[in-house]
Amino acid sequence: MILLSFLYFLFISTDILLPSTKEVENSNQLKTEIVNEIASSLSNNDTLYLATKREYGVCGNDSRFDGTTTFPERIQEIKHLLDNPFYLDLSKDFEMSNSLNGSTIIVGVIFDNNFMSEKYNFEIISDSSNQKKELCEVKDISIKKDTVIIYNYSLHKSESDKVKMEFIKVDSKWKRK
Repeated sequence: MILLSFLYFLFISTDILLPSTKEVENSNQLKTEIVNEIASSLSNNDTLYLATKREYGVCGNDSRFDGTTTFPERIQEIKHLLDNPFYLDLSKDFEMSNSLNGSTIIVGVIFDNNFMSEKYNFEIISDSSNQKKELCEVKDISIKKDTVIIYNYSLHKSESDKVKMEFIKVDSKWKRK
């Protein structure tokens, strides 16, 4: 009984039994392609604030996370990792400021309701002047060894206005399909 309790504790509280994942090949070049594709849709002299990650401030008494992992949650996590062995870390390795075709793209993250980058920090929802700022968020939905599908959402438009971008790897280089 002690052995079973120990194995259960090991399974729930550690990541030892989780399958490993691997970032897609040539991810930096893929991230550059993503920014280039988004920039190609902008008019000259536009500035776009691009969020590559959304984070929430979660503390111990927040209902979104209770601090423990249950057995069904751990099984679901293992199933997800087995189904998705590849990942693309959108939170790092982006150039923080890009100037392409006369447009500027500022890359940052959204933390709760704030956009933050190396030089810019502003509140998204309550600041009505932000309606003039073009804010977008990039989310991945499908990542396979040689195919990545992401969505680009405008934070000031409806979710139905999302732009789907599919990238395929050809000879170790990523190109939009």
